[in-house]
Amino acid sequence: LIGGNTIIPCDCRSLDDVARILWYDMPKIVKTSHFLICQWDGWVLDGARWDPAWLDVDYLGAPWPWHDNLTIGNGGFSLRSTDLARWVAANPGRYPLRPGENEDVTLCRRYRTELERDGFVWGSRAAASAFSFEPVNQQRYLGGHSRDPKRGHPLRHRLRERHYGAGGYQSEVRQRRLPRTLRRQVVYQRPA
Repeated sequence: LIGGNTIIPCDCRSLDDVARILWYDMPKIVKTSHFLICQWDGWVLDGARWDPAWLDVDYLGAPWPWHDNLTIGNGGFSLRSTDLARWVAANPGRYPLRPGENEDVTLCRRYRTELERDGFVWGSRAAASAFSFEPVNQQRYLGGHSRDPKRGHPLRHRLRERHYGAGGYQSEVRQRRLPRTLRRQVVYQRPA
């Protein structure tokens, strides 16, 4: 435990490695009802915009405007219930990872309908729009996820450099004025 963070070394060399960690390792260590995923190109913009109603759903991520249905799902900055994560991890035969496919697409488009039949709830489009964005740059969200530096937060590059160093990939659950239920921070870090 370093500065309130639990550091767990990982060998993340691909998006498939990240998916494996999110689906099979995270559910074992999270001790809260929900956890916030904030990948290297995501950030918390304004913790004051937190809405406790978001804890009533099992998955909340930015809307994908380019899809016509099952549009809630961006995983780079997403809030997930531990119940959902543990259910998916416990049922890999029903919900296998798909090599080469982004884990948020697999979870939120390929498996969402079946998971909803199992009782899990995705946030509404209005809730998802207030929660996060991808890739539009507007400052009225809790946080965001965008690889496009022109659309990213102005401090993104300096924050990324300070938190992640010059190289490597990290996916983290981090806190910036977030409610107590999300204050346990877990950082996965590529070994040096």
